[in-house]
Amino acid sequence: MEKDLQINILTLKNSDFRFHLYSKSYKQYEKNSSLYFTRINNEIFGVSYNEYTDFEKKEYISFDNTELTKWYLFNLIKDNCRKHNIRFYAFEKFNYHVDIELCRNDELGQEVITVAPTYLNSKKKFGFILNYRFIKNKGVGFSKEVQIKSLSLDINGNENKNYYIDKYQKINNFIKKNFSSIFSFNDILVENTFETIVSNTLQTKQYQFRNSQIENSQFQGIKKFGPYIPIDIIQPSPKICFIYISNEKNYAHKLYFALEGKTFSTFSGMEKMFHFPLNENTVTGKSIENYSVESIKEIIKKIKEEHPLNFIVPILIVPWSKENASEEQKELYYKLKHLFLTNKMPSQFISINKITNDNILKWAISSLAIQIFSKLGGSPWVVTPKTSNCLIIGIGQTYQRDQNSNIQKFFSYSILTDTTGLFKGIKILANTNNKDDYADNLSKSLKDIVNNYTNEYNTFVIHTSFRMNNKDIKTIKKTLDEIKHQRDITLAILRFDDNHNYLCFDKSFNSLVPLESSEVSLSYSKYLIWFEGQQYGQYTIRHRIGAPVKISVDYPSDINSEKINNYLQDAINLSGANWRGFNAKSIPISLLYAELISHFISAFDKYNLAQINIENLTPWFL
Repeated sequence: MEKDLQINILTLKNSDFRFHLYSKSYKQYEKNSSLYFTRINNEIFGVSYNEYTDFEKKEYISFDNTELTKWYLFNLIKDNCRKHNIRFYAFEKFNYHVDIELCRNDELGQEVITVAPTYLNSKKKFGFILNYRFIKNKGVGFSKEVQIKSLSLDINGNENKNYYIDKYQKINNFIKKNFSSIFSFNDILVENTFETIVSNTLQTKQYQFRNSQIENSQFQGIKKFGPYIPIDIIQPSPKICFIYISNEKNYAHKLYFALEGKTFSTFSGMEKMFHFPLNENTVTGKSIENYSVESIKEIIKKIKEEHPLNFIVPILIVPWSKENASEEQKELYYKLKHLFLTNKMPSQFISINKITNDNILKWAISSLAIQIFSKLGGSPWVVTPKTSNCLIIGIGQTYQRDQNSNIQKFFSYSILTDTTGLFKGIKILANTNNKDDYADNLSKSLKDIVNNYTNEYNTFVIHTSFRMNNKDIKTIKKTLDEIKHQRDITLAILRFDDNHNYLCFDKSFNSLVPLESSEVSLSYSKYLIWFEGQQYGQYTIRHRIGAPVKISVDYPSDINSEKINNYLQDAINLSGANWRGFNAKSIPISLLYAELISHFISAFDKYNLAQINIENLTPWFL
């Protein structure tokens, strides 16, 4: 279904124009912030916006070099800001843009409108992207006040369901107030309203449950049909083990009854929902005097002695949460997590505060149950795929930095799933102190994965994030080229970016939010996708809907549009395969899970914990 949306871009009324700059031939690129370096007919030129010694004034045509044209427009914006005494900050390192200050809070930070020149390839138009942001001061945490300023919370401190409306108003008020001073140029005319762009709607997610029964809702599907793959209660005899401080057994009892389904109407229980009964055969408990590495070592020893044939998932009731944990508690958390993994036990931590607060627990219990169920070896649901016989290789990476913020170590791990979202395993891609070794290790590991799975799959799609730099992407592309020469398989790279300035508004809805699964083409290989959005047949927004994800098809260059659409559809589907909860974060699990693992491994390394084999465990990172 096609729909007209407004994209947050003011386009030029005539994008085919000529302009003058000053240029000079160079033998090589140089570091000079006042010059723009580019190649013209295989010759390197340094280009200046202002008259420069020994530089020749030259005329350029806008479509000859779109990046140079964007740089020219960027300089026009800076000129106008200076001319009208508008306070701004220019960013010239990667993406050229200016932040124009709306107002400043000395304690918290500043509200800005980001203005960035752009080329909307799908419409062959130049223009300016405008977006509202709040930039918090260094050292300021993500307090309620900061989140209100950032529009993630409303003025009452609740989840901001009017996120799109608030963004639209902030940007449009800025345009009305500043259009004549910022966007008025001698020979270039700018539209004063957002550009209209056509969106297509991909299919909404469908979930499969026991006996391949299909339902559009994860919760209703589990309730009606049961999990896609139940826990095997015969072998290796999975068991939950509650671990708690000696005088806090009552918290374990409360959590047990909530998981049993006897406490809240929001969750009917592990047996009814997941076909896993809670009884003396599946549940045990252990008390400890305090949480420490030594006390947990003793508990693990006792568990192994008492239950030598059981697969144990420990549930630890702890006096801290991720939000309020001290540095010492964070270190202890990772050390205990590592200790359990060393003993092949995927653990689950839950804070006492969450258990004692009924209003929190009643909504959290179902998500907690899914995580426990998955760690016990069950698969709650999968999604209906678009591409068959396809392995998704999700790459996550993180870095260990020293006190001067220099990168000391590179980590990269991969989550393997098929296009149904069924968890296939974890693979180590790279773990090194050397940047050059990192790229080589990454390539070798990817080649090994493809070679190991070619008997099962004929299509391999790599999902990466924009945290991966262009040099590493080039290395991966080279590796894929080599594989293609050796095997008759299909290979592709999709890069996901959730940190960009694009936003679209659907004026047919009061919320202004586009439909879920909407797709907007920015160019042949770049798209905006709404993994969450306005629901069909509904006119209210139940929670905050964030910006779309920008997806670039980085490889191969000759891919056809049908395959692109199929891969985008699979990405949407995989955002629904998240086993962290019924309303878990809506991005593809290929990226989310890989990032979670990388953060764990980075923390393990930070605290000098030994490397462990995590490749053949149930999804312990949930």
